[in-house]
Amino acid sequence: MLLASIDIENLYTSIPQDKGVECIREILSHSGKSEKVTQFICESLTFILKNNAFLFDEVWYRQIGGVAMGTPVACTFANLYVASFEEKYVFTTSNPFLKFVRCYHRFVDDVFIAWDGTATNFREFVEFLNEKNEMNLRFTYKVDSKKMEFLDVLIETEGGELRTSGYRKPTAFNSLLQFSSYHPQHTKTALPYGQFLRLRRINDTDEKFISQAEELKQRLVARGYPVSIINTALKRALAQDRNNLLATNKNKKAKQDTKVKSSDNPVSRFSFSFKFSPLEKVIRRAVHNSWSLIKSDTDLGKLVHDRPLITFKRCKNLRDAVTSSNFCSNPKTTDWLTKSGPTGNHKCGTCIWCPNMKIGKSTQIGGEIIHVNTLITCRTQWVVYAMICSCGRFYIGSTKRTLNTRFREHVYSVKTKKGAPCFIEHMNSEHKGICDNLLFQGLEVVRSKENSDKRKLLLQTEAKWIIKLNAAGNLGLNERVDYSVFL
Repeated sequence: MLLASIDIENLYTSIPQDKGVECIREILSHSGKSEKVTQFICESLTFILKNNAFLFDEVWYRQIGGVAMGTPVACTFANLYVASFEEKYVFTTSNPFLKFVRCYHRFVDDVFIAWDGTATNFREFVEFLNEKNEMNLRFTYKVDSKKMEFLDVLIETEGGELRTSGYRKPTAFNSLLQFSSYHPQHTKTALPYGQFLRLRRINDTDEKFISQAEELKQRLVARGYPVSIINTALKRALAQDRNNLLATNKNKKAKQDTKVKSSDNPVSRFSFSFKFSPLEKVIRRAVHNSWSLIKSDTDLGKLVHDRPLITFKRCKNLRDAVTSSNFCSNPKTTDWLTKSGPTGNHKCGTCIWCPNMKIGKSTQIGGEIIHVNTLITCRTQWVVYAMICSCGRFYIGSTKRTLNTRFREHVYSVKTKKGAPCFIEHMNSEHKGICDNLLFQGLEVVRSKENSDKRKLLLQTEAKWIIKLNAAGNLGLNERVDYSVFL
């Protein structure tokens, strides 16, 4: 007996769309589905297959062949398509090599076969599959008399029997979830037990299991898992009977049916999905404790029964921030590292002067359009600012304190008539001391240079803006330009 494996080359992209839908229609027609349901499924599938758009190098494309790997329906569609192929070309009396097949198992595009013929027979069998089918599938194969890798299992022949043990590719690296990762604690605690159970199922002897469990243990330790959690999981897995783990759980469906019957309405359990937070227990407790209020409602109580199912989605990680599937041959010079972020004037949202803050990335003062290239809020410090009157006149000033603090002082100076003479006189004579319509806006934030006098730099920047906007004449309310700050 020989051990062999077959791989279907580029399965997802090799399936002709129209022929794939035909296969699905044929399978549905034999499943007892009504013609109406069959037609709906096939039309929906056609729409999905023929409307897959993607962006590459800033050009949009539509996929006209195969199925997109990221589409949820892809795996089921491909599985059924290959099943249709097997029915027509493998498990059929017209296959002259079927008599050699002792064992045949497939997982999507990987096939394991126990072969009762020669290596030449198997080569001819694969050639038969490649040449005789009209379904656009191509196959490659490996054959050996002693051992064969299939997925994560190493299958060997020993005394006329098949023996199994765990298999890792030579190029495999330690990709286990880091224990410090931003995931629910129960997920990280349960991971070692799940990994040990997998090895328990695959390895057919305790000796093989213990040997591979020790290697897995070292990989878990390298990923930061506490030894106590690892040892507990290992003991639990070792105590499990392998035959029970491999046996089909016949009571599983019965248990599920019992859970459904516990509620009057089988579709009664709501699901809430949140991005994961360290406060997950608090969120669960708050929802569950408040659920009685919904159940007690006259109308909603008829629709809900069980407590809701709360699940968590992963948050964005570093990979999401630094990588992109959108290839571009001429990428923009800015990215998340060099991007300057939001610019312009924005309200802080917490102070009483927010209504007087003139927001926007650009403004017009004295007939000149000004673009603000940095972020300025009511609480920005070391800033040159403009106060703009409803009549169009304006005043240029600067402050090392927060912008809203300086604006408050100006409003107070109008009432006390102590401060900038031209500005105070204008507000009192033209607007009767009312500052409700007076607006303020940042123009430039002063960034100190090494070994420089920041206060002097602020006054110099203010003087430059007074000159630029002619704030000491025309519509401006500044008295003069102080050139002494440049000495």
